Amino acid sequence: MAVQPLKLKRQRPSLSAKSINSKIVAEVAIPDLPFHLPETFTYAIPEGLLSDAVLGSRVRVPFRGEVVSGVIIAVSNENQMPVKSILKLESDRISPELFNFAKLVADRYVARLGDVLRLFPPMRA
Repeated sequence: MAVQPLKLKRQRPSLSAKSINSKIVAEVAIPDLPFHLPETFTYAIPEGLLSDAVLGSRVRVPFRGEVVSGVIIAVSNENQMPVKSILKLESDRISPELFNFAKLVADRYVARLGDVLRLFPPMRA
């Protein structure tokens, strides 16, 4: 008698984001994370989004089996490891002045930058 695999009522769909080798990567702050997780995660910037992915841009990224929103806090040209790719670049972003102010607020009140940036209104591009 063959054993059938257990089927759960709510199974998460598998994401199509695979790890790729990319030289240009972005540090993305994801809000509402537990404190035991790092504050930022590294994602590859796809070729089509290179010109629009700047500091303060809001993005959609794969994280722990889900697609979540985040904010780009740094862009780097130095990457040696395969990382997952940014799925979507949203049309709104945070202005450089508000971004710098959010960093000051996060430092002053010992808060995560992703949580502070979530509270700031976006600037329409």
